[in-house]
Amino acid sequence: MLCDDDWENDRAQGYVLYSKWVVTGSDGRWPDPPPVFVDSVCALVTELKPDGDLHWLHTFTGNYPDQPQISEALLNNQLWVKAESEIGALDWPA
Repeated sequence: MLCDDDWENDRAQGYVLYSKWVVTGSDGRWPDPPPVFVDSVCALVTELKPDGDLHWLHTFTGNYPDQPQISEALLNNQLWVKAESEIGALDWPA
């Protein structure tokens, strides 16, 4: 499923096309990402001020019971350390 949105804040605006979350929850639950996830990503992209018109962003977070949380963020297939750190610090459900 694809979704779209207009992101705008006091420094930038843009049109975003994204796929719906792929979520597998523990114990048969299907949790949503933390409510601040989209706002956090929007702020990170705005701060980066990417040049050009088209960019690709991929994020992954695995929060498994009794295991360390795993997070990854790629921008245009390159590791994006700051986003990885900030997205990983959000309160993800198991």
